[in-house]
Amino acid sequence: MPAVLLDSPSFTLYHDQENEWLHLEWRGPHTQQSVEHYCGALLQAVRDTKCRKILDDASEILDGWGELAQWLGRSFLPLLAQEGVTQLAILNAMDWPARLCLQAMLLHTEQPSVRLFDFDEMPAAQAWLRAG
Repeated sequence: MPAVLLDSPSFTLYHDQENEWLHLEWRGPHTQQSVEHYCGALLQAVRDTKCRKILDDASEILDGWGELAQWLGRSFLPLLAQEGVTQLAILNAMDWPARLCLQAMLLHTEQPSVRLFDFDEMPAAQAWLRAG
């Protein structure tokens, strides 16, 4: 059973020791401040656990990420790569404006290897991480 590292109404971070990855669940709207806070917690969890793969469930996020797409792609994801993260599977949002923000983030991302899955493709995202 995955260990809960951080839990709040809008974000949960798990360490899945069996699969050797971190699992994130984002919910609802977020501000730049909340995203930076939770991304900082994720970065620290990567350092503490030495996980190289991340399963990011963003299926329940809501619009408001537009200004964050560039920061995530150009600044934060390269930090994860520097810490050794090699793969990031993202379950895309059900909310259309949020989906577009996540797709825009990929335009700014060079590393780590990121793949976007539809919100209902959890088994496919897990299989991609296991195969990597």
